[in-house]
This record gives sequence, structure tokens and C-alpha cells, in this order.
Amino acid sequence: MITLKDGTKLVFKELFETYYTAACLFSNRYLNDIELSKDIVQDSFLGIWQVDKTYEDINYIKTHLFQIIKSKALNELKHQKVVNKVHGEIINQKESDNFFKTIYIEQETKRLIVDAVNSLHGLSKEICLLSLQGYKNPEIAESLNCSLDTVKYHKKDAYKKMRAQLKGFAYMTIILSNIFFN
Repeated sequence: MITLKDGTKLVFKELFETYYTAACLFSNRYLNDIELSKDIVQDSFLGIWQVDKTYEDINYIKTHLFQIIKSKALNELKHQKVVNKVHGEIINQKESDNFFKTIYIEQETKRLIVDAVNSLHGLSKEICLLSLQGYKNPEIAESLNCSLDTVKYHKKDAYKKMRAQLKGFAYMTIILSNIFFN
């Protein structure tokens, strides 16, 4: 009977030296990635060392080791399959014309909004910039040390000016109304 946990390090060292290379090659047959195979084999050896289990002889340890390696390799392949599927879906989505159009419109919209905000002056500009950063009206009032009514007035005034500047861009007024009146 062999117990690795309580047994001598010599038995484990002998097991490791005897089967490490073969175990790596075995794992690599599943994964076709020698570095990943080495990691899996090392994890498997560590698992056998940490488990307090008694084996009848070295062949039982070897069988158990290779079963662990097989299981870990198959789990890795399943994980890679899921990752590849997700990456494939993302690539297909990004290659589509709709994705291009959406990103292009989004970037152009951001540019137009930034230009419109930068054309504002004074407190209106500061309030718009804080609003675009996600601050709510009470937070803006507090940070600028002004009243809530002042914030609302300047946002409304800025919105009117920006709407006139972006008149040809109907979709912009919808976006601006969502940004400034939430």
C-alpha cells in the first residue's frame, strides 16, 4: 500500500520523474499546446500529492494521475470551445455593416455634442460638461456652489443653444434630451 500524503517524498519524486514527460505528452495529445499541458500535469501531480488516499501500488497511482489529466484536458477543451464561440460571435458582430454604422454614428454623435458643448460659455458650459460626466443636478449645484434652479436654468438655456446649433441632426435632440433632462 502506498500513501503519498503521509508517505515519503521519495515515492512522489520517483513518480514525478518517471511519469512527468509521458504525462505531458499524453495531455498534449488532447490540447496540442505543450505549455498548457505542462501546467495541467503539474496541477494533476499536485492534486495527487494533496489528496490523502491510499493506493494498492504504483500502477493505481499512475492510472489515477492519467484520469485526472484527461479530465483537466477535456475541461480545458470545453472552456476553449466556449471562448472560441464567443470570440467568433463577437468578430461576426463587429464585421457586420450594422456594427460599423452604429459605431460610426455613435462617434460622430459624440463629436457633434462635444463641439456643441465647447461652443457654450461660462456656467452653461461647466454644467453641461458635468452633466455629460454623469452628475445629477443636485450634485452639479453642490460642486459649483450654486442653486438647483441655476443649474436647471443653465441646462435649459444650453439645450436651446445646442438644439439650434444641431438643428439638422434630428437624432441629436433626442440624445440631448435624454442626457440633460433625466
